[in-house]
Amino acid sequence: MATSHSIERALESIAKRMREQRAPLAPHHIRLNLRGDGGGVWTLRTGAEGVSLTSGEGDGEPTVEVIAEAEAIRGVLEGEVDGREAFLAGGIRVRGDVMAIEQLSAALGTHKPRSSGGTDG
Repeated sequence: MATSHSIERALESIAKRMREQRAPLAPHHIRLNLRGDGGGVWTLRTGAEGVSLTSGEGDGEPTVEVIAEAEAIRGVLEGEVDGREAFLAGGIRVRGDVMAIEQLSAALGTHKPRSSGGTDG
């Protein structure tokens, strides 16, 4: 069972990995609406000023909103579950710029890259 502390630790870990990216990150405002034990709303921002993670909705409309059970997101963030598979299975919903979260997820290694020439499904 996830706790608020464990989801915050997983989110901080992903924010740290984002800060360590060598390539510049596009500006994004990602809202994480996490339900269940340890859930809550978190805002992850990337841009020229760096990467920030805050509790709450943040200002303005998000580029993308991720809606999921806190436990499902924790598994993806900690590398236990492939993010794309969790999304396709219906465990994670995404509203907004899906390609932004896809590119970010691939850069951070939270899902396996698609194999070229193959088909998904």
